[in-house]
Amino acid sequence: MRRTLTALVMAVAAVTLAGCSVVAATADASAVTPLGLARKEQELRNLLPMAGRDTSVHEMPRRLTPRDDLIEALYDGSWAYYAGDWDRAAKGFVAASDMAEDRFTKSLRENAAALITNDLALSYTPGHTERLFTHYYGALAFAGKGDYESAAVEARRLGAMLQQLDPQMTDRDRSSRALLRYVSGAVFEAYGEANDADVSYRNARRLAGADSAAIPGRVPIPPDSGDVVILIENGWVAHKVSQDVVVPVYGPEAAAFGPKGNVGQQLATAATIAGKVLLVAATRPEQGIWWVDGKPMVINNWGGIGTAQRLDKDGYLMRVSWPVLRKSFEPQRFLAVSGALRSSGGLTASLNDAVAADLSRDRRAVLARTIARQAVKLAATEVAESKATKKWGEVTGSLVGGLINAAGAALERADTRGWLLLPASISAARVRLPAGPQAVTAVVDGQSRDIGQVTVRPGRVTVVSRRVWSGQLGAVADRGTIIEGPRR
Repeated sequence: MRRTLTALVMAVAAVTLAGCSVVAATADASAVTPLGLARKEQELRNLLPMAGRDTSVHEMPRRLTPRDDLIEALYDGSWAYYAGDWDRAAKGFVAASDMAEDRFTKSLRENAAALITNDLALSYTPGHTERLFTHYYGALAFAGKGDYESAAVEARRLGAMLQQLDPQMTDRDRSSRALLRYVSGAVFEAYGEANDADVSYRNARRLAGADSAAIPGRVPIPPDSGDVVILIENGWVAHKVSQDVVVPVYGPEAAAFGPKGNVGQQLATAATIAGKVLLVAATRPEQGIWWVDGKPMVINNWGGIGTAQRLDKDGYLMRVSWPVLRKSFEPQRFLAVSGALRSSGGLTASLNDAVAADLSRDRRAVLARTIARQAVKLAATEVAESKATKKWGEVTGSLVGGLINAAGAALERADTRGWLLLPASISAARVRLPAGPQAVTAVVDGQSRDIGQVTVRPGRVTVVSRRVWSGQLGAVADRGTIIEGPRR
């Protein structure tokens, strides 16, 4: 009996201890709100709108600090940005962009741990959109503190990254890439770099397609007025949630991963299981990118969705999880600014579409890791059960196999991490206003929104960024970036 108990303890420990560094992270990710956000992430979203108004939350609460250093840097930068702490925001975004580039060199240890537990064992690696927006917000933060030279440097880094990522761009990326090029042009123009501004505006028009008329480029500004580029951020970006699929693995399939199985059988069985999962993903809306409902899908014996056939005594239920996106906000469109002497508007970037493009680019790699991980877990279960059966009998062997299978299923969790404080959309317009202090009101989807007072510099460009928080219709954040080009 003592040897049996020891075998059971060791069987569970073999799985759980291998992922001890991510067990806590898995538990955090499993405690979700009705929208599918982890509770800490929902609390961060609830508190961020108060960062610029309530000194008690001027900094991100330490109890809500993410476990990953890169995500912490992104959140710290966002928090400082909306609190108006430009120096801390700029440092945070620069640190985040540097870390993001370093993350592309992954350690073998991390990948091995991910094969035993889940993708939370990997250091977080951001997609194209998050990497690009670290430079976007970095440029605006530097400009907010009056360091226009550094703002232009960030705009150049942004342009270089856009060029690097251009071959992988999809239609979903176009609106956000056009906005990034446009804002880079405005930063260059505000700094007095005319040639760089012209190049950025041309690239923005190329990407904007039907909205290219909203990007007029540089035009002479008379001395009695000034141009204001207004950026309005709306809501919250779509966030990742876990989509679970239950795959029945029948006795003959499971046996391929046992002591008597060979590599050929294992590869063939893994390919069969992968094919079933990929077929299900392909039949979901937009190839399984977007969330449909929270119900686990059960794959039947023919690879469709339905009730699985009854398992034989040697079969297993394999739980596979991958991330899908869930929207919490539908973007609004920025239309006009009241009192403008001249205006050009209508450029709106959907960050929801951009992160969907990122998820689509990563989908094959994520599913490949998921299937490989399940194969490793299944092999560990089969081998442990076989050895326990030989040593202590069939009953103990079945218990050992069942416990390892249950532990592996408990640790299976999609990686839903991300920069969840980003807006769902950013709208832009360029308006000409009389020089001097001006109370600016924007019209967004037919509703007037107070931008606040802007000092319009004669003959110069000013960039104003404001955010409309979800659930606060008509309300605009009282903190944002104002870029005023230096006199040259």
